[in-house]
Formats: sequence, C-alpha cells, structure tokens
Amino acid sequence: MRIVLAFLTLLAFLEPAAAQIVSERDSQAQRIGGRWIGRYFYAGLHAAKPPVEFEFTLQVPTAGKVTGRSSEPNSVSPFSAPFLYANIRGDIIGNALRCVATYDGTGGVTHSSSLIGTFNENWTTLIGTWRVNEEFGGRFEMRR
Repeated sequence: MRIVLAFLTLLAFLEPAAAQIVSERDSQAQRIGGRWIGRYFYAGLHAAKPPVEFEFTLQVPTAGKVTGRSSEPNSVSPFSAPFLYANIRGDIIGNALRCVATYDGTGGVTHSSSLIGTFNENWTTLIGTWRVNEEFGGRFEMRR
C-alpha cells in the first residue's frame, strides 16, 4: 500500500510539469507550425544575384524543437530539376529560431544551410540570416 501511495504522490507532483511541457509545445505549435512564405537574399560577392522565394512548412514535435520541409525554385544546380527540397531541423529559443535546412538531393543539391532568425511580437514574421559557408550567405525573411 505504501508503494502505491508513493507512486500516486510522485504522479501528482510530476503531472503539472508534464502539463506545462505539453502546453508550451502546443503554444509553440500554434505560433510557429504551418506554412511560411519567404525570400532569401545573397550578400557579399553574390549580392547581385536575385532573391529566391521559398516555402517552409514547420511542425513542433516537442517543446523547443522544430522540424519541417522547404521548397524553392532551383537557382543553384545546373537546373536539372525545377524545384529543390530540404528537410528542416532546429530549435526554438524564446522568440528565436535556429535551424538547419539540408537539401534532399533533388537536382544533385545536398548541402545544408544554417538559419538564425527572430520572430516579431505577433509571431507572423521571421527575419534573420542564412549561411552555407564563408562564401554563400545573406539575410532572409518569411511571413505567414
């Protein structure tokens, strides 16, 4: 009987923490999950290149984590495929998103891009920077 009471006491203690974690995930999923439309811009030696439009579809599988998929017109490879696709994995830290988009091989493109951005107060706009390597990078913006 004491073991059962100890177990029930432990459950009562842990339940609010578990509910808070689920609540945070649900809150982040509502703010961040779904479809985002954006553009990225090149900087430095490649600043004359036109901006590239893209679409992110994001999910929040657990509090503080983000996954998803991106698509964009192929402006990178020798144009062997009309669109490029990437898998997204990252972290939500306060009102910021830090993620890596790894291209899935479509059109022969397999590199990864790191993105770091900040959401506006309404969680409808994300503005930040992206980088592939020392040569390729710039800024991006996306909106719901």
